[in-house]
Amino acid sequence: MLPADIQLPPTLSPTIVLVQPDAKHAYIHQQLISADKSDKVHPVGDLKDLLRYRLGYPGDSKLCFALMQGTEVQAAIYTYWSCPEDAESEWMKLPGQVDKILKEPSHHLPEMPGIVTFYSISSFVNGGGKTLINELHRAFTTHANPPILTTLSPLRSLRAWIEETGREIEDTIDSLVDAAAEYLGLKKDPVQRFHQGNGAYIGAIQPFANAAGTKDDEDGLGLMVNYRYPRSAEALQANQADYRAGAIPAASHIRSLLKSSEPEPGKS
Repeated sequence: MLPADIQLPPTLSPTIVLVQPDAKHAYIHQQLISADKSDKVHPVGDLKDLLRYRLGYPGDSKLCFALMQGTEVQAAIYTYWSCPEDAESEWMKLPGQVDKILKEPSHHLPEMPGIVTFYSISSFVNGGGKTLINELHRAFTTHANPPILTTLSPLRSLRAWIEETGREIEDTIDSLVDAAAEYLGLKKDPVQRFHQGNGAYIGAIQPFANAAGTKDDEDGLGLMVNYRYPRSAEALQANQADYRAGAIPAASHIRSLLKSSEPEPGKS
């Protein structure tokens, strides 16, 4: 079993529910596979797929949390829990392939997970996604040894920006990442604005990361971004203020690509 301090209660607050693959949550399961409330970014096939690949119990690799209003799902977030692999830099430990996450069945983890990855967020009411992610940040970071909190997010308009500006790109990973960093420096991406407006900083740009053949894969040239959420409320608020003031909080290796002299983001 995982240490007690990482176990999450089925209900995190009066409105935030850990959706488990049991009969008690059948009414939520039906909503999450419905035409109105299914995951549009990474579609769920059917109920069997939802139960096997998206849901889990505390201590499992896949957990889904829902913001509820009575019996209605207002927003849902799918998370992937993993143990950091050995790497030269911390950013290299972050999950960088969404296909691997999507195709891996939920399973019990043999040790404490060090990374929680938000890989898909759906909101069905104004502000639902923001409320849900803020509540989860508060819940996850109250543990004595809180995990790394990161997203694996698409770049929605990268290809359109490149075509519009006529920017030339060589057929290399470095050229693609450089173009993505330049694009992020303009604050044009809607997913970036959501996460950085919530206090996250750019932790890494991942090439060949998106699910091949999807619209997000084509629009983002296969690239995805890890937006890191700092553990402390103070760092989160500092990043929010910096982003509103025009800065782009980012890890040091990303700031060099942005050609930025901005101070280090809040990371504590």
